[in-house]
Amino acid sequence: MTEILKTLHDMTPEWLYGALVEAGHSPAEIVSVDVTPLGGVTGVMGEVSVIEVGYGEACEVPAQFIGKCSLDNELARLYASVMLSYEREHGFYRDLAPDFIAKTGVDIPRCYVNLFDYQTRDANLLLERIYPCEAGDLLGGTTFERLATLVAAMARMHGAFWEMDLSGCDWLMTWAAPSLRLGIPFAADSWSRRHGKFDHLYPAELDRLVSEFWMADTETCLGLFLARPATFAHTDLELDNVVFVDDAAVVLDWQTGMWSFPGHDLGWLLSSCHNAETLPREPELLELYLREFAAAGGPAWSIERLLDDLAWGVFYPCSVSHVIYANALEASASGNGDQRAKHKFEAMLVGAIAAAGRWGTVERVGAAA
Repeated sequence: MTEILKTLHDMTPEWLYGALVEAGHSPAEIVSVDVTPLGGVTGVMGEVSVIEVGYGEACEVPAQFIGKCSLDNELARLYASVMLSYEREHGFYRDLAPDFIAKTGVDIPRCYVNLFDYQTRDANLLLERIYPCEAGDLLGGTTFERLATLVAAMARMHGAFWEMDLSGCDWLMTWAAPSLRLGIPFAADSWSRRHGKFDHLYPAELDRLVSEFWMADTETCLGLFLARPATFAHTDLELDNVVFVDDAAVVLDWQTGMWSFPGHDLGWLLSSCHNAETLPREPELLELYLREFAAAGGPAWSIERLLDDLAWGVFYPCSVSHVIYANALEASASGNGDQRAKHKFEAMLVGAIAAAGRWGTVERVGAAA
């Protein structure tokens, strides 16, 4: 069995050749491997790099990959044990990806090497590099046509997997996952320290709902999420996790796959990705979602039923996204933070709060509180 690398920079031609052969591919002799961090993208949990390969002769295996590798440090292992990110991505590419495009019509990168250790949670993935392409940009926004493409893709995915039995996918997180409970104290601590930081972003009624329902009884909220009719959801489908080839979208980063209700997924996409051009046309996007969702195998929901799901879906980021925003604020204040990250997480939180107002979260969720 191919050894899992602790860092992509340890990759050698011999290692790559063996990993590709073990995965069922037929590369020519590999004479060189060059690893370059992808735009400096190295997060808390892992490395992301471009892998350029030199072959001794022509072959059908690509000469470029996107490599992903879990980080070898205590903090990364802690995050991995809570979020199960690499376990989920490994499971997605092993169990769902082989016929995902045919089943859903949603484009994803092909996976060439997929290694994961369930004991150490070390992981190596080599994915197809989509190139040339245009990377999505959450802060830059997108056109209505491209956002509609993403909404339709999500609807087809939700419909194709609607209430399907995926119990064999033991990596697929649900709202009952024990690791979700590990995040409750972090959310409560962040919320208790919100004054003067981000409390001004919350309307009084929404602030009260988060305080008196989510923070006071998170277990009940999670149980209500779990009880909603569900499907396979990406849960982090936003513009930074998409690349466009012309106007076709390729969805990246399947580390957050989850069994959840549609409004959780669609609510995050719309609340985080709207801009001045797309927001006034949101009703068109909701109608598009309903048509594509039903055509792909989902139920024929009314717009009112979808709005209820969205109201519940956006309640989750309103209740927890302040954690990562508060961390970004503190890092920025210390001079160690990524300014783009601060602006991105602020935009996500502000977008979720605004969507909660549009979709009636205080009224709909509050009725169950």
